[in-house]
Amino acid sequence: MNTPTANIALDPAARREAERLVLKCGIHANLKGFSRLIDAVVLYGAHDYTLCELYRTIAELRSLKPKTVIREISYALSQSPRLEKRLSELVGSVFCSDEIHSGLVIAALATLLKSKHAARDVKT
Repeated sequence: MNTPTANIALDPAARREAERLVLKCGIHANLKGFSRLIDAVVLYGAHDYTLCELYRTIAELRSLKPKTVIREISYALSQSPRLEKRLSELVGSVFCSDEIHSGLVIAALATLLKSKHAARDVKT
């Protein structure tokens, strides 16, 4: 697949940085949702998507159903102990465990990813 979306999702620098952020949240790399979450962070950081559009785009990119993407990301987040504490430390805001959901995590990590890319672009 050689579309702008696929190119963004496969951008090695963005994926590495997104992976680093996801790992810092304590999300295990061996979970299927780990890769889907990275896709979501990279794509959401590059474009304005609604969550439904985002899940649909990832599903098309990975030959899955949107429901599968949602389920895998939700599972990965649910298997991450102290996610709210780790995300709070990364973002600099305080989150309670009952506030954590996939949309919040994706948006927070995508915002961090964008700021890191902007800082990197200023340096070069």
